[in-house]
Amino acid sequence: MISSDNTSQVIKDKEHCPCDSGRQYRHCCKKKRFRWYKKSGAIYKSIPLQSEVSVELKKQRALFKEIYGREMGKHDFVFFSIYNNKCNFDKFTVRLLQKANVPEEYIYAYTQTGLIPTELNADLIPDIELEEFTSYVQEYREHTQHNPNSNKVNILMYVKFSNQFLNETFDKISDYSIHSYNYFIKTHLEERQDFFNYNVQSHLDFGGLCAIKTLKNLESIEQLKECELEENILATSRFVFESYLYMIMLNQDKSFFQKYIINDSKSSKITIKSLSERSKFDQDKKLYELFFKASSKYVHVDVLTAQSYFRVSNPFEEVDRSLIASIIGVTFSILTLEQISLLEGSDSQFKEDIRYMIQNAKQDLIKCFEIIKCNASPQDEIYSTMILRLRENTMNE
Repeated sequence: MISSDNTSQVIKDKEHCPCDSGRQYRHCCKKKRFRWYKKSGAIYKSIPLQSEVSVELKKQRALFKEIYGREMGKHDFVFFSIYNNKCNFDKFTVRLLQKANVPEEYIYAYTQTGLIPTELNADLIPDIELEEFTSYVQEYREHTQHNPNSNKVNILMYVKFSNQFLNETFDKISDYSIHSYNYFIKTHLEERQDFFNYNVQSHLDFGGLCAIKTLKNLESIEQLKECELEENILATSRFVFESYLYMIMLNQDKSFFQKYIINDSKSSKITIKSLSERSKFDQDKKLYELFFKASSKYVHVDVLTAQSYFRVSNPFEEVDRSLIASIIGVTFSILTLEQISLLEGSDSQFKEDIRYMIQNAKQDLIKCFEIIKCNASPQDEIYSTMILRLRENTMNE
């Protein structure tokens, strides 16, 4: 039964501590800088306000008035511009902690407890919560220690290794791709084209257009990856997939350039779906269904994608999905580059150099998708399809 008394009551020394440690209040949280108290039958905790917090609160009030032209009222949220989304908050905080080089075990414990204990705030946190934080730190250390005599891999080890491998592979292949696209442009177009008045008259000219477009998309993916914007990466990768299919058609159909690139009539329009269906590579039609149609939902307003935007993920229990999306994007950039190197009039030395780079890149990308598959659901058929596509012979040997 809740008391009607609205006055605050202190916790007595011999009462059980409200932190649920099982100890008496005098032997537990009373030694801390915060205070437990009762009011209207409920238990509350009073924490002294830090000077930094006071400054931030004043900034929030000033910002509110600057934007909306009035003082913040008693019914307004102090942090009015941060919506209550655990995924949003955790990702932001985890990113800050990682940039500050906080050890991974402490970041892991934060995601489990919501605490970041320091020398400055330890006496504001109940001992039982500090003990819980410490137990998660120890759990992470124990679960990520490499044991060469064991074939068992727990989820923490898997996610840590996968994220590291995918990130390193993406950085390397993206860097090699950017160098190679610039290599193509310099070798084939620099002396032939006025880049301020770019004119498409040949297969190589159109290849150059796709190369420049892919370069910009790769640079976008790199920046989006840093912000962990999975949906935006997939939407951007969709444009790389389009260039890839156009390059296939240029190499596959001698009439394609004149009929669909140079000819600007409505009758010469072609869809991405029809390009995938006409491709000589078996997996491209499936990739259209599994990747292009799915990623298009992030380009257009689609209620079916709402779950993805509000999806909560734990960075220690699931491979970073923005990394997975980035690997997909850089894979299509590699496949596009491969087709560009096969264009009519392509320099023989450039073609040989690209062959070497792409063969190595494909092996690394296959390893990435094999790793991703280990913890993917059976519905994630795209990863197996990507592997099959990377294994298809594309160099016309």
